[in-house]
Amino acid sequence: MKILIVSALIVHSCTAGPRFNQDLDSFLDNELGRAKREVTVDGTGVCKYSKGIWSVCNYLTKLETRSDTIRRAVSDAVCPDTRQITRNCKKDKRQRKEKGDQNKGGLCVYGKPKDAEWSPCQSGVRHKSLDLLEEKERAGCPTVKTISKKCKNQNEKKDKKAKKKEKKQERRERKEGKKHKKVELKEKRMMKKEEKKENKIAEKCSFGSWTVYSPCSAGGQHRQRQVTRGKDLKLCQRQAKDKRKC
Repeated sequence: MKILIVSALIVHSCTAGPRFNQDLDSFLDNELGRAKREVTVDGTGVCKYSKGIWSVCNYLTKLETRSDTIRRAVSDAVCPDTRQITRNCKKDKRQRKEKGDQNKGGLCVYGKPKDAEWSPCQSGVRHKSLDLLEEKERAGCPTVKTISKKCKNQNEKKDKKAKKKEKKQERRERKEGKKHKKVELKEKRMMKKEEKKENKIAEKCSFGSWTVYSPCSAGGQHRQRQVTRGKDLKLCQRQAKDKRKC
C-alpha cells in the first residue's frame, strides 16, 4: 500500500511545480528513514504494535505481562496479531511477606536469568526460559518461567550511544566555556582593581627615584624611594617600599 502511494506521488510530481518536488523529497526521506527504523531485527518486516496495559504482578513468577495488539494499517502481513512482553514486578507491587515467614525467596524458585540464553528474535521479540528449581508449600508453580522483551535494532543502539556521547561532549564544552568565562571575568576585575589603584596613587602620591636593592638578608632584598607628595598617606608610604626574593 505504501509503495502504491509513493508511486502515485512520484507520477504526480512530474506535472507539479518545484515546491511540490521539495515536499515530496522530504516526505520520502522521512518515510524511508521511518521504515528503516521500524524493521525488526530478524528481518521479517515492519511490525507496529499498540501497547497494552501491564497485568497485575504474578506472585509466583514475580512478573508483569503486557499484551500488545498489531496495527495492521502500518504493519506487514507476516507480523503476528499480538505479542507478549514481560518485566519484573516493581518492589512496591510484590506481595508483602509477613515477619517470620520462611519463604523469603518466594514460593517458586527458578534458575538465574544470567545462566539462560536469549532466543533468536522472532517478530521483534526475544524469549528466555527459566526452569523451576524449587517449589514451596505446593504453590502450583509453572514448570517454566518465560521472560520476553523487545528486540533492539543494532543501528538504534549505535545512534543512542552516539547521541549520548554527543550530549556528554556538549555538556563538557558548556562547562569548560562557563569556567573560561569565570576566569576571564576574574582577570578583568583584577585588572580594573589594579588600574583603579594605580590611578589613585598617581592622583595622591609622587615619588623620587628608587635606591639600589640591599644585600640579601633572610631570603629577601629591599629598596625604597622618597615620597615627595602624600607623605602623610599610608597608601603612599606603602608604595615607597619594595621587596623581592633572593
